Amino acid sequence: AEPYPTLNWTEDELSERADLITTITGYYYEYMAQVVTGQADLDATWNDYLASMDNMGVARLNEIDQAAYTRYLAANN
Repeated sequence: AEPYPTLNWTEDELSERADLITTITGYYYEYMAQVVTGQADLDATWNDYLASMDNMGVARLNEIDQAAYTRYLAANN
């Protein structure tokens, strides 16, 4: 069994996904560095962090990946 399925995205999905991942991961690493170094308090900033992730399109990224996974399931069942 495959531990992780091999997903195939459309060209449009790949382009949008790449932009979203660049933005989201950059912010993620910046925020985690601030928390680890004490520049940001995790408890005090967590809700703002989640809101920022939402605004950056994390739900859209999940939609894109879900579409690819749904296509994978349809092709492999």
